Amino acid sequence: MKRTVASVFLLVLILAVARSSGASNPGPARLFNEGNAAYRQGRYEDAIAAYNKVLAGGVRSGAVYYNLGNSYYRTGKLGFAILNYERSLRLDPANDDTGHNLRFVSSLVQDRVLVSSFELKFQEKLSQFLGYTNPNFVAVIVLLAVFVSGGIGGLWLLGRFRTRIAMVIFVGCCVFAALGASVMAGQKWAADEGRTGIVLADQTNARFEPSETSRVVFVVHEGTKVWLIRRDGGWAFVRLANGLRGWVQQGAFEMI
Repeated sequence: MKRTVASVFLLVLILAVARSSGASNPGPARLFNEGNAAYRQGRYEDAIAAYNKVLAGGVRSGAVYYNLGNSYYRTGKLGFAILNYERSLRLDPANDDTGHNLRFVSSLVQDRVLVSSFELKFQEKLSQFLGYTNPNFVAVIVLLAVFVSGGIGGLWLLGRFRTRIAMVIFVGCCVFAALGASVMAGQKWAADEGRTGIVLADQTNARFEPSETSRVVFVVHEGTKVWLIRRDGGWAFVRLANGLRGWVQQGAFEMI
């Protein structure tokens, strides 16, 4: 568990929020520093309150979510800690400290067998890579590679372009098309990740149907990640990392 607290705040973001809320409300930077001071003094509940006020003011910063996750961990609220580490990584996917803490705290939850440390590390690195890719650019590259490789392949079959350079271009375009398709599949995975939540209740029953009288199919505990499939009233149909599906009450988890 990385014990350090992020002390470098996104100054530009703070200034933007301060301008939008008026000179009489310089709150975010001051609250962030107060939260850091409370954390260092072991007043974790006060730190949580300060960081949440920063977020309530409209600021979205990986540093704030990271510090909030650390504070929740210190109070034993593993679900809230994981939730905020996940939110921090979405804003700052290259932060190794956040990734380390997420893997560590996830290893402490009761349902830790559902997601391995390797899977968490892979997802973290994939998120970092996808954060640097533009979906439209990737789609254009894939289409261009398919078009060129198809044209060269057609000319090759007609016997009009059977040269070594044609073969190199054809193979290269096929490789680019395959890599591009893989990236697009990864972006689809990233979109699915946008419908994930973290269980915050100590434990909750997942039922066969959205009803308290329906039979329990499995039980999930605090800190477990769930994938939202659909909602029905006060219930949500969710999937776990191992493929299990069931209906849980919406108040049992919070979306990342």
